[in-house]
Amino acid sequence: MAKLEPDFTKKFADKFFEFQKNGLEQYSKYLDAQLKWASKDDIRAHYKRYIEKQIEDTNKKIKDVEAKLR
Repeated sequence: MAKLEPDFTKKFADKFFEFQKNGLEQYSKYLDAQLKWASKDDIRAHYKRYIEKQIEDTNKKIKDVEAKLR
């Protein structure tokens, strides 16, 4: 089996991280919409806390991916 050049491997990894970052950003937009929906009623307080936690986790993941892209 032929060895992969480091440049090719880096390009492939960068593409993967860009794809992952794009997915996380889209998920973040979805969570923002859900947070607005959950904020409209007091009955949805537990769901709102869950969404807020998911937003925090997603933002951490986005920062990790951005660090890997640098």
